[in-house]
Amino acid sequence: MTRAMIFASGLPLTFWGDAAEYSTYIMNRSPTNLNPKRASPLEVLTNKSPDLRNIVVFGSHCTVYRDPSKNTFARRAQVGTIVGCSDETKGFRVFIRKENKVITTQHVKNIETLSEAQNRQLQLALDDDGRADSDEGTETPVRQSSSITASEKPKKKKQWTRQPHVTRVKVILALASTWGVPTKHGDVSNAYVKAKKEQHLEILMHVPKGMTIDTRKLKELGATKIEDVVLELKKSLYGL
Repeated sequence: MTRAMIFASGLPLTFWGDAAEYSTYIMNRSPTNLNPKRASPLEVLTNKSPDLRNIVVFGSHCTVYRDPSKNTFARRAQVGTIVGCSDETKGFRVFIRKENKVITTQHVKNIETLSEAQNRQLQLALDDDGRADSDEGTETPVRQSSSITASEKPKKKKQWTRQPHVTRVKVILALASTWGVPTKHGDVSNAYVKAKKEQHLEILMHVPKGMTIDTRKLKELGATKIEDVVLELKKSLYGL
């Protein structure tokens, strides 16, 4: 699929990485006979049907909105080439030839491989996703009467959540599939990290390279050389 994408799009071979990533993106969301009920790999993993509305032909030309900043007469739309979809943020990865860089944006219109009706449908889907994102963590508007009134600014509660990087998750899943190891999601509480080692658990380790042990200490342990000695773990090595 990657080879077909590159040659059909007419893009240089420097975009083979984008084509490989996009083909993986599509295959993870495509039905396959290897899974029960021809479910896609992503559906098996999440138990949800993946959204396929944002899948378009690799290398499709489109117009992208660009912020003109303070330049009033600057172009607000530029021609770009779609080279994939982003997993980290919602939107397309678009190559802007004039700027010679790849950006991620939802402000994509006039995709040449889609009809006018399909372009409108895609734009509605992107707008819905954008509104869904903006609804999270926004301030509640204060309804005012026709006269001007003063009201206290709503307090916004900040919430921080640590999210794993999508690329790291992909690597973990790929290694687990290669080694035939089942993967499970879990969390470690901060209290466990600071807890003492279990009494019944005995953890031994080889003497690290460069560490020296006094000759008298070796004799007390009944050893003649450092290779005959092991170290017992007393405290947690979390983070090392």
